Amino acid sequence: MSILATNAITDASGGNTTTINGYTPTVSNMAGRNRIINGNFEIWQRGNTSRTFAVSGNYSSDRWCRSGYQDAAHERVAISSPVAGMTSRYALRSSTVTTAEAAGGSRMDVSQKIESVNCYDLAGQYVTFSFWIRFSSATISSSTTAFGNFQSRIQYNTSTTDLGVFGDLGDGTICSTSFANGSLPTTWTKVFKTALVPAGTKNLSVRFQSDNLGNTASAGSEWFEIAEVQIEAGSVATPFENVDYGEMLRRCQRYYYRIDSIGGNKRAIIGIAYSSTELECLWTFQQTMRSSPTVTAPSLGDVLKEGVGWYVPTSASVMSTTPTFANIGAILSSSGFSQGQAGWWGSNSGSLTLTASAEL
Repeated sequence: MSILATNAITDASGGNTTTINGYTPTVSNMAGRNRIINGNFEIWQRGNTSRTFAVSGNYSSDRWCRSGYQDAAHERVAISSPVAGMTSRYALRSSTVTTAEAAGGSRMDVSQKIESVNCYDLAGQYVTFSFWIRFSSATISSSTTAFGNFQSRIQYNTSTTDLGVFGDLGDGTICSTSFANGSLPTTWTKVFKTALVPAGTKNLSVRFQSDNLGNTASAGSEWFEIAEVQIEAGSVATPFENVDYGEMLRRCQRYYYRIDSIGGNKRAIIGIAYSSTELECLWTFQQTMRSSPTVTAPSLGDVLKEGVGWYVPTSASVMSTTPTFANIGAILSSSGFSQGQAGWWGSNSGSLTLTASAEL
């Protein structure tokens, strides 16, 4: 066996590239370039149909949220006629709602904040921000007030770490791109821009939004769509990095995890009876979460005692949470368990939903 030590391997025609066992490694096909999670909008644990947001803080496609304080809607749309260079199946559409929005109007808005552990190393480096975008029309009209121009940008935080995304405008902006209302692209258009990340940056956030409020006569009459959002180190926009679906789902479940058990003898989580009318269940998360999540008290569903039948809970409570599991308790409508007996919490004819959120 021989050992080869060299600074570069070049092909016969020159340049720092060569083919190894039929594979040519380049910056375009190396894994781990994109710091955005779910940039191709494949994962929608919360549902992919149109969802109306009336307050800040609502998430739609995994890791993507509203960050303003006005109404709007998000939904998944298929990319039916991709242009050359697009490789994804889906886009996120942000649209207006109706004329009765909060705070005087709607603001079409999509955001994602990158956790510090996934971007702090970019401080002091150049990054390239790229995405595809299109609008419902060149001019976004309104019945009252005006949506104004459209902006996309990266915001950075140097003074705080992993501050909640809602209402956080960061300590500054880089990679800002503006489209003038009246000249908005109606066909898929690739946008990319390079900028220097300030030293000491702890978090980066991407935002897409109209720069003013507006009202429309009907829901969904105006919209924009984004696809293949990417932030990468360096000053060159490489092709969008498509990640294995299972791997991307795992990344998303670090921030949000959901299980549903609907009808027909479905078992969801197992527990041990604390008394004849109390069941304590252990819900183990699929992925270690970013922090101890906020776990919703589940829809009641039904509790199964094997060999006996189903019992109807009268209440549910979250007893404790950690980044890896949650303890959830059920109070039963009638006694039937003995202390220490096992039981399943799920659904016989109804449904059981459990959600855990450790979003920024």
